[in-house]
Amino acid sequence: MFLLMLLAVLQRFLLVFTAKMSHKLSAHIQPSYQAEPDRKSGSWIEVGEDVRPAEDLATRLKVSVPRAIARSLLQVLNAAMGFLVMLGVMTLNAGYILALLAGVFLAEFALSWYKHSHPAAH
Repeated sequence: MFLLMLLAVLQRFLLVFTAKMSHKLSAHIQPSYQAEPDRKSGSWIEVGEDVRPAEDLATRLKVSVPRAIARSLLQVLNAAMGFLVMLGVMTLNAGYILALLAGVFLAEFALSWYKHSHPAAH
């Protein structure tokens, strides 16, 4: 029962960590360089082509691939924890369900305390 409670706590903390890391990784993405759009009259406006130099594109790919791998691994870990919690609930054992709910309560309590002590964290 303690392990199920711990599993629920870890799953909640992982949700917050995943969201925080996703936000942090997205903040480092640079806007793409684009040419000025053609200024034509009428209802159709052509948007300029992507004019990034090839070396800039290669550099961005080298940086973005590890970030994409890290983000994907966090999502897989998050899904696995969610599936394990779901399996605990699907046993229909009242004690297991109460242990999972207690874990969710403890995690939310700890995370709400963290959010109030670190206002920029959410």
